[in-house]
Amino acid sequence: MAASIFSTATDTDGLAPGGAYTWWATGFGSGDAILITARAGRTFFEGEHGVSFSRVLVVENVSIETRSVGGSITQYVWCSVRNAGTQFIPVYTITWAKVSP
Repeated sequence: MAASIFSTATDTDGLAPGGAYTWWATGFGSGDAILITARAGRTFFEGEHGVSFSRVLVVENVSIETRSVGGSITQYVWCSVRNAGTQFIPVYTITWAKVSP
């Protein structure tokens, strides 16, 4: 088995505590397992000079949608990324990878 990234996105608008954003991606096959990760980015000076921070992102509400248009079938993976922490997250990256047999 091999994992390969098929899509990444970065949100530079950020997420407030409790805030969520819905993402989608395509580019995988019907036999692939999909891995989705979200990672908070660092901004300048964070973690330096005794400044502490804790960020919690949750990937939830994952679903697969299949669309047929003009005889062509496309699959989409949908998910929400939610800030489950108490601090604003100014930037984060979401990555979709597929594991093919």
